[in-house]
Amino acid sequence: MQFYQYRGYDQQGGKRQGQIEAQDLQQAKIKLEKQGILVAQVRPVSEGAGALLGGLMSNKVSLADLELLTSELSILLENGVKIDKGIDIIKRTAMKPALVRLLSEVSGSLKQGSSLGDALAEQRGTFDSLYVNLVRLGEASGNLPRIFRRLSEDLKFRQSLISKVTQAVTYPLVIMLVCIASVFFVFNYIVPKLASLFEGVPDLPWYTSLMLGVGDWLLNYQMFLFLGVVLLLILGLIAWNNLELRQKLLARFFRLPGISRITLLIERIRFNAGLTMMLEAGVSVDHALKLAEGNLSHPDLKTEMSICIKKISRGGKLSESLAETSIYPAFYVALLQVGEETATLPRVFAEITQRSRDSFESFTTRITTLLEPLLILLMGGIVGSVVVVMLLSMVSINDVAF
Repeated sequence: MQFYQYRGYDQQGGKRQGQIEAQDLQQAKIKLEKQGILVAQVRPVSEGAGALLGGLMSNKVSLADLELLTSELSILLENGVKIDKGIDIIKRTAMKPALVRLLSEVSGSLKQGSSLGDALAEQRGTFDSLYVNLVRLGEASGNLPRIFRRLSEDLKFRQSLISKVTQAVTYPLVIMLVCIASVFFVFNYIVPKLASLFEGVPDLPWYTSLMLGVGDWLLNYQMFLFLGVVLLLILGLIAWNNLELRQKLLARFFRLPGISRITLLIERIRFNAGLTMMLEAGVSVDHALKLAEGNLSHPDLKTEMSICIKKISRGGKLSESLAETSIYPAFYVALLQVGEETATLPRVFAEITQRSRDSFESFTTRITTLLEPLLILLMGGIVGSVVVVMLLSMVSINDVAF
């Protein structure tokens, strides 16, 4: 079976486009005609270099795809559309091959008699245990539309979270790359032209000798420097694919100054958001904690939470056990104690989630606002230092000549 991208018109003259799965081009056209679509163009998704690149980038269902799918299912179910029909509707309009393939497999499982939760569980690596278990609870309680709506809201926030972190990291990287490119340009094109001015000049100032030495080294060995950077990137990818080594590297990364605070905020948000959804769906506290533990990425926090869950399962008090973890400082523990006394734990966990989100947004805003002038000063300082050294060196020639 292969995916074909099509463009055409429905019986009322409206434009239709999307992807369809078929054995060959002829079968794809027949399927579209049965759907009442007048075909204008049909081609395999792998045609052309651009399509090939798009296919390489579309092998996996992204978080954005998952959020869109969840949001559309929520809207369709709230309007009375059955789940199997809803999946078929989304599949017809989906443009990404990986998403079409996913929906085809889920639809096939449903037609064979599987429940939606079981069908989603078969898609390993796409739907986590929290998503699958909430869907199963929604099926059992008949409240799937609300479950999908809450999951969609959570996925939207996760997208926003990733976007903010990416934005905070991207800006410094761009500034540093511009700075490095400027320095390389100076030492590759300007310094070599100036070097001829200093030939035969005795007793050059130390900064001039340093500038000429760095320029000469870069001209002779910058290819080795480039290969070294590429080798480090390859080794980094190999280390990342090694689960044990990746966990060790992440553990050290999470302990870096500044990184530890933002990591704790992100982990607190994900953990409490998962707990809120599960408790509102009727999951018991101990079971919800076990499922929410899977949302944690920090090795130390996972260990702390595992110990906490064991204490609670043995009869320990929830607030006292959670107080021993780094996720809940004293203020949040006090909220949990109130929630235990008043049986309003879902509301308390939702409050902790919202407060943590506000703290995260405030923290990232302060960091990005502070980084912008600092990085501009840093880049100006590095490039400006090189220019000043060049000017001083040229002045020193005049002094020697005089």
